[in-house]
Amino acid sequence: MNVQYLIGVAASCSAYLALAGVLTIGALTGFSESAHAVETHWVIEERSSRQFGTERLDFEVDGLRAMLLKPIHAAPGGARPWIFAAPVFMGPNPSRPELNPYLFDHPIADDSPRRPSGDTAERGTHQKLFHRLLESGFHIGGIEVGDTMGNLAGRAHFTAYYQAVVAKYRLDPKPCLFATSRGGLMAYNWAADHPQWVRCIGANQPVTDLALFPGLARAADIFGVPLQEFQRTYRQHNPADRLAPLAAHGVSLMHVIGGADTLLPAKNLLNMQERYRALGGQMQTHVHANTPHGLWPELLSDPRFHDFFVAQFGLERE
Repeated sequence: MNVQYLIGVAASCSAYLALAGVLTIGALTGFSESAHAVETHWVIEERSSRQFGTERLDFEVDGLRAMLLKPIHAAPGGARPWIFAAPVFMGPNPSRPELNPYLFDHPIADDSPRRPSGDTAERGTHQKLFHRLLESGFHIGGIEVGDTMGNLAGRAHFTAYYQAVVAKYRLDPKPCLFATSRGGLMAYNWAADHPQWVRCIGANQPVTDLALFPGLARAADIFGVPLQEFQRTYRQHNPADRLAPLAAHGVSLMHVIGGADTLLPAKNLLNMQERYRALGGQMQTHVHANTPHGLWPELLSDPRFHDFFVAQFGLERE
Protein backbone atom coordinates (compact mmCIF):
# COMPACT_ATOMS: atom_id res chain seq x y z
CA MET A 1 0.00 0.00 0.00
CA ASN A 2 1.24 3.49 -0.83
CA VAL A 3 2.73 4.97 2.38
CA GLN A 4 1.90 8.57 1.42
CA TYR A 5 -1.71 7.54 0.92
CA LEU A 6 -1.89 5.98 4.40
CA ILE A 7 -0.26 9.04 5.97
CA GLY A 8 -2.76 11.29 4.21
CA VAL A 9 -5.72 9.27 5.47
CA ALA A 10 -4.33 9.21 9.00
CA ALA A 11 -3.69 12.96 8.99
CA SER A 12 -7.20 13.65 7.76
CA CYS A 13 -8.71 11.47 10.46
CA SER A 14 -6.50 13.01 13.17
CA ALA A 15 -7.45 16.53 12.18
CA TYR A 16 -11.10 15.73 12.33
CA LEU A 17 -10.94 14.04 15.73
CA ALA A 18 -10.69 17.51 17.27
CA LEU A 19 -14.29 18.01 16.13
CA ALA A 20 -15.50 14.54 17.02
CA GLY A 21 -17.39 13.54 20.14
CA VAL A 22 -16.86 10.14 21.72
CA LEU A 23 -20.16 8.38 22.33
CA THR A 24 -21.35 4.84 21.84
CA ILE A 25 -23.95 3.93 19.26
CA GLY A 26 -25.20 1.23 21.60
CA ALA A 27 -25.92 3.69 24.41
CA LEU A 28 -27.96 5.88 22.09
CA THR A 29 -29.86 3.24 20.15
CA GLY A 30 -29.79 0.01 22.12
CA PHE A 31 -27.63 -1.59 19.41
CA SER A 32 -24.14 -2.83 20.16
CA GLU A 33 -21.72 -4.14 17.57
CA SER A 34 -19.00 -5.06 20.05
CA ALA A 35 -17.64 -4.23 23.46
CA HIS A 36 -15.68 -1.32 22.03
CA ALA A 37 -16.89 2.26 21.99
CA VAL A 38 -17.70 3.75 18.59
CA GLU A 39 -16.53 7.27 17.82
CA THR A 40 -19.42 9.46 16.77
CA HIS A 41 -18.79 12.47 14.53
CA TRP A 42 -20.84 15.62 14.96
CA VAL A 43 -22.98 17.11 12.24
CA ILE A 44 -21.67 20.62 11.41
CA GLU A 45 -23.49 23.67 10.04
CA GLU A 46 -26.91 22.14 9.58
CA ARG A 47 -29.08 23.99 7.02
CA SER A 48 -32.73 23.36 6.23
CA SER A 49 -34.54 23.49 2.89
CA ARG A 50 -37.47 21.76 1.19
CA GLN A 51 -37.50 18.82 -1.21
CA PHE A 52 -40.26 16.35 -2.07
CA GLY A 53 -42.64 18.23 0.20
CA THR A 54 -40.52 17.43 3.23
CA GLU A 55 -37.57 18.89 5.11
CA ARG A 56 -34.06 18.43 3.73
CA LEU A 57 -31.08 18.96 6.01
CA ASP A 58 -27.69 19.80 4.48
CA PHE A 59 -24.60 19.73 6.69
CA GLU A 60 -20.97 18.68 6.85
CA VAL A 61 -19.40 15.53 8.25
CA ASP A 62 -15.64 14.94 8.06
CA GLY A 63 -15.42 18.23 6.18
CA LEU A 64 -17.58 16.88 3.34
CA ARG A 65 -21.07 17.83 2.19
CA ALA A 66 -23.79 15.53 3.48
CA MET A 67 -27.58 15.57 3.64
CA LEU A 68 -30.65 13.87 5.07
CA LEU A 69 -34.28 13.93 3.96
CA LYS A 70 -36.82 13.59 6.73
CA PRO A 71 -39.84 11.33 6.15
CA ILE A 72 -43.15 12.77 5.04
CA HIS A 73 -45.00 10.48 7.44
CA ALA A 74 -43.63 8.78 10.53
CA ALA A 75 -43.03 5.05 10.32
CA PRO A 76 -45.35 2.89 12.44
CA GLY A 77 -44.41 1.73 15.91
CA GLY A 78 -41.77 4.37 16.47
CA ALA A 79 -39.46 2.79 13.88
CA ARG A 80 -36.70 4.98 12.40
CA PRO A 81 -35.87 3.27 9.06
CA TRP A 82 -33.48 4.93 6.68
CA ILE A 83 -31.78 4.58 3.33
CA PHE A 84 -28.03 5.22 3.02
CA ALA A 85 -27.64 6.29 -0.64
CA ALA A 86 -24.47 5.95 -2.73
CA PRO A 87 -23.57 8.10 -4.48
CA VAL A 88 -25.49 10.84 -2.76
CA PHE A 89 -27.44 13.38 -4.82
CA MET A 90 -25.65 16.59 -3.85
CA GLY A 91 -25.24 18.15 -7.28
CA PRO A 92 -22.17 20.16 -8.32
CA ASN A 93 -19.75 21.13 -5.60
CA PRO A 94 -19.11 24.90 -5.86
CA SER A 95 -15.61 24.79 -4.37
CA ARG A 96 -14.43 21.27 -5.26
CA PRO A 97 -15.95 20.29 -8.63
CA GLU A 98 -13.73 17.20 -8.84
CA LEU A 99 -15.80 15.59 -6.06
CA ASN A 100 -18.85 15.32 -8.30
CA PRO A 101 -17.72 15.50 -11.92
CA TYR A 102 -20.89 13.85 -13.20
CA LEU A 103 -23.24 16.29 -11.42
CA PHE A 104 -25.09 13.46 -9.72
CA ASP A 105 -28.21 15.41 -8.80
CA HIS A 106 -31.06 12.97 -8.55
CA PRO A 107 -33.53 12.70 -7.10
CA ILE A 108 -34.87 16.10 -8.07
CA ALA A 109 -38.34 17.48 -7.49
CA ASP A 110 -40.27 20.64 -8.27
CA ASP A 111 -39.31 22.07 -4.87
CA SER A 112 -35.70 20.85 -4.99
CA PRO A 113 -32.95 23.41 -4.29
CA ARG A 114 -30.94 21.86 -7.14
CA ARG A 115 -32.13 20.84 -10.56
CA PRO A 116 -29.96 20.00 -13.57
CA SER A 117 -30.73 21.89 -16.74
CA GLY A 118 -32.29 20.00 -19.62
CA ASP A 119 -33.79 17.30 -17.40
CA THR A 120 -37.27 16.75 -16.05
CA ALA A 121 -38.60 15.55 -12.74
CA GLU A 122 -39.92 12.38 -14.38
CA ARG A 123 -36.84 11.14 -16.22
CA GLY A 124 -33.37 10.22 -15.02
CA THR A 125 -34.14 10.46 -11.30
CA HIS A 126 -35.18 8.37 -8.34
CA GLN A 127 -37.99 10.81 -7.60
CA LYS A 128 -40.90 8.37 -7.66
CA LEU A 129 -39.13 5.72 -5.62
CA PHE A 130 -37.77 8.11 -3.04
CA HIS A 131 -41.10 9.89 -2.65
CA ARG A 132 -42.80 6.56 -1.88
CA LEU A 133 -40.11 5.71 0.67
CA LEU A 134 -40.46 9.11 2.36
CA GLU A 135 -44.20 8.56 2.58
CA SER A 136 -43.55 5.16 4.13
CA GLY A 137 -41.54 6.68 6.97
CA PHE A 138 -37.96 6.45 5.67
CA HIS A 139 -35.21 8.98 6.12
CA ILE A 140 -32.89 9.12 3.08
CA GLY A 141 -29.38 10.52 3.04
CA GLY A 142 -25.69 10.19 2.34
CA ILE A 143 -22.31 11.89 2.13
CA GLU A 144 -20.39 13.19 -0.89
CA VAL A 145 -17.16 11.20 -1.16
CA GLY A 146 -16.48 11.81 -4.84
CA ASP A 147 -15.15 9.21 -7.27
CA THR A 148 -13.49 7.17 -4.52
CA MET A 149 -14.72 3.87 -6.01
CA GLY A 150 -14.95 2.24 -2.59
CA ASN A 151 -11.40 3.03 -1.46
CA LEU A 152 -10.34 3.22 2.19
CA ALA A 153 -10.73 6.98 2.48
CA GLY A 154 -14.28 6.93 1.07
CA ARG A 155 -15.23 4.09 3.39
CA ALA A 156 -13.90 6.01 6.39
CA HIS A 157 -16.12 8.97 5.44
CA PHE A 158 -19.11 6.60 5.12
CA THR A 159 -18.43 5.43 8.68
CA ALA A 160 -18.25 9.00 9.95
CA TYR A 161 -21.58 9.82 8.29
CA TYR A 162 -23.23 6.67 9.62
CA GLN A 163 -22.08 7.37 13.17
CA ALA A 164 -23.13 11.01 13.01
CA VAL A 165 -26.68 10.53 11.75
CA VAL A 166 -27.46 7.44 13.82
CA ALA A 167 -26.48 9.35 16.95
CA LYS A 168 -27.92 12.79 16.18
CA TYR A 169 -31.16 11.78 14.48
CA ARG A 170 -31.78 8.52 16.40
CA LEU A 171 -31.93 6.49 13.19
CA ASP A 172 -32.11 2.72 13.11
CA PRO A 173 -28.55 1.35 13.57
CA LYS A 174 -29.01 -1.02 10.62
CA PRO A 175 -29.95 0.96 7.49
CA CYS A 176 -30.67 -0.35 4.03
CA LEU A 177 -28.05 0.74 1.51
CA PHE A 178 -29.17 1.94 -1.91
CA ALA A 179 -26.50 2.00 -4.59
CA THR A 180 -26.60 3.24 -8.17
CA SER A 181 -23.89 2.33 -10.71
CA ARG A 182 -20.44 3.18 -9.25
CA GLY A 183 -22.16 3.57 -5.90
CA GLY A 184 -22.09 -0.21 -5.77
CA LEU A 185 -18.32 -0.11 -5.19
CA MET A 186 -18.83 2.32 -2.30
CA ALA A 187 -21.80 0.60 -0.67
CA TYR A 188 -20.63 -2.99 -0.98
CA ASN A 189 -17.10 -2.32 0.27
CA TRP A 190 -18.39 -0.39 3.26
CA ALA A 191 -20.97 -3.09 3.98
CA ALA A 192 -18.32 -5.83 3.80
CA ASP A 193 -16.27 -3.86 6.35
CA HIS A 194 -19.28 -3.41 8.66
CA PRO A 195 -21.87 -6.12 7.90
CA GLN A 196 -23.24 -5.86 11.44
CA TRP A 197 -24.38 -2.31 10.61
CA VAL A 198 -26.24 -3.24 7.41
CA ARG A 199 -29.78 -4.57 7.06
CA CYS A 200 -29.91 -4.94 3.29
CA ILE A 201 -28.55 -3.63 0.00
CA GLY A 202 -30.77 -2.63 -2.89
CA ALA A 203 -28.86 -1.66 -6.00
CA ASN A 204 -29.67 -0.22 -9.40
CA GLN A 205 -27.24 -1.56 -12.06
CA PRO A 206 -24.40 -1.61 -9.52
CA VAL A 207 -20.69 -1.80 -10.27
CA THR A 208 -19.36 -4.74 -8.28
CA ASP A 209 -16.10 -5.52 -10.10
CA LEU A 210 -13.23 -3.04 -10.23
CA ALA A 211 -11.78 -4.84 -13.24
CA LEU A 212 -14.90 -4.02 -15.27
CA PHE A 213 -15.15 -0.44 -14.05
CA PRO A 214 -13.24 1.77 -13.65
CA GLY A 215 -10.56 -0.75 -14.70
CA LEU A 216 -7.58 -1.82 -12.60
CA ALA A 217 -5.21 0.91 -13.80
CA ARG A 218 -7.53 3.73 -12.79
CA ALA A 219 -8.64 1.93 -9.64
CA ALA A 220 -5.04 1.45 -8.55
CA ASP A 221 -4.49 5.20 -8.84
CA ILE A 222 -7.66 5.96 -6.88
CA PHE A 223 -6.70 3.46 -4.15
CA GLY A 224 -3.17 4.88 -4.05
CA VAL A 225 -1.47 1.56 -4.79
CA PRO A 226 1.08 0.71 -7.52
CA LEU A 227 -0.63 -1.10 -10.38
CA GLN A 228 1.34 -4.35 -10.12
CA GLU A 229 0.61 -4.59 -6.42
CA PHE A 230 -3.04 -3.72 -6.97
CA GLN A 231 -3.38 -6.42 -9.62
CA ARG A 232 -2.35 -8.94 -6.97
CA THR A 233 -4.46 -7.58 -4.11
CA TYR A 234 -7.49 -5.78 -5.61
CA ARG A 235 -9.87 -8.62 -4.73
CA GLN A 236 -9.50 -7.53 -1.11
CA HIS A 237 -11.45 -4.42 -2.16
CA ASN A 238 -13.62 -5.96 -4.87
CA PRO A 239 -17.32 -6.26 -3.94
CA ALA A 240 -17.86 -9.38 -6.05
CA ASP A 241 -15.16 -11.10 -3.96
CA ARG A 242 -16.32 -9.82 -0.56
CA LEU A 243 -19.70 -11.52 -0.25
CA ALA A 244 -18.97 -13.92 2.61
CA PRO A 245 -19.28 -11.37 5.48
CA LEU A 246 -22.62 -10.17 4.11
CA ALA A 247 -24.04 -13.68 3.81
CA ALA A 248 -22.79 -14.58 7.30
CA HIS A 249 -24.68 -11.60 8.77
CA GLY A 250 -27.89 -12.28 6.85
CA VAL A 251 -27.74 -9.14 4.67
CA SER A 252 -30.40 -9.45 1.96
CA LEU A 253 -29.52 -8.21 -1.54
CA MET A 254 -31.61 -7.04 -4.48
CA HIS A 255 -30.42 -5.82 -7.87
CA VAL A 256 -32.35 -4.22 -10.73
CA ILE A 257 -30.29 -4.33 -13.92
CA GLY A 258 -30.55 -3.79 -17.66
CA GLY A 259 -30.45 -6.78 -19.98
CA ALA A 260 -28.68 -4.71 -22.65
CA ASP A 261 -26.07 -3.24 -20.29
CA THR A 262 -22.71 -3.56 -22.07
CA LEU A 263 -20.74 -1.83 -19.31
CA LEU A 264 -21.96 -4.24 -16.62
CA PRO A 265 -23.13 -7.40 -18.40
CA ALA A 266 -26.14 -9.06 -16.80
CA LYS A 267 -24.39 -12.42 -16.76
CA ASN A 268 -21.76 -11.06 -14.34
CA LEU A 269 -24.37 -9.89 -11.84
CA LEU A 270 -26.40 -13.08 -12.21
CA ASN A 271 -23.22 -15.02 -11.47
CA MET A 272 -22.80 -12.91 -8.35
CA GLN A 273 -26.31 -13.95 -7.30
CA GLU A 274 -25.44 -17.63 -7.72
CA ARG A 275 -22.32 -17.25 -5.58
CA TYR A 276 -24.17 -15.32 -2.88
CA ARG A 277 -26.88 -17.95 -2.66
CA ALA A 278 -24.21 -20.65 -2.50
CA LEU A 279 -22.86 -18.86 0.59
CA GLY A 280 -26.31 -19.09 2.17
CA GLY A 281 -27.31 -15.50 1.43
CA GLN A 282 -30.65 -14.26 0.15
CA MET A 283 -30.54 -12.36 -3.14
CA GLN A 284 -32.89 -11.49 -5.96
CA THR A 285 -32.08 -9.96 -9.35
CA HIS A 286 -34.62 -8.35 -11.69
CA VAL A 287 -33.60 -7.86 -15.31
CA HIS A 288 -35.21 -5.26 -17.58
CA ALA A 289 -34.73 -6.73 -21.05
CA ASN A 290 -33.32 -4.43 -23.76
CA THR A 291 -32.43 -1.68 -21.26
CA PRO A 292 -28.81 -0.38 -21.42
CA HIS A 293 -26.75 1.16 -18.64
CA GLY A 294 -27.90 4.63 -17.63
CA LEU A 295 -30.46 6.69 -15.77
CA TRP A 296 -33.54 5.01 -17.23
CA PRO A 297 -36.93 5.48 -15.51
CA GLU A 298 -37.78 1.77 -15.57
CA LEU A 299 -34.63 1.05 -13.57
CA LEU A 300 -34.66 4.05 -11.25
CA SER A 301 -38.31 3.80 -10.25
CA ASP A 302 -38.79 0.03 -10.16
CA PRO A 303 -41.49 -0.42 -7.48
CA ARG A 304 -39.84 -3.59 -6.23
CA PHE A 305 -37.18 -1.47 -4.54
CA HIS A 306 -39.82 0.11 -2.31
CA ASP A 307 -41.38 -3.21 -1.43
CA PHE A 308 -37.97 -4.73 -0.72
CA PHE A 309 -36.89 -1.95 1.65
CA VAL A 310 -40.25 -1.88 3.44
CA ALA A 311 -40.18 -5.65 3.94
CA GLN A 312 -36.66 -5.54 5.38
CA PHE A 313 -37.86 -3.29 8.19
CA GLY A 314 -41.04 -5.31 8.73
CA LEU A 315 -43.25 -2.36 7.80
CA GLU A 316 -46.65 -2.84 6.19
CA ARG A 317 -46.82 -2.37 2.46
CA GLU A 318 -48.84 0.55 1.17
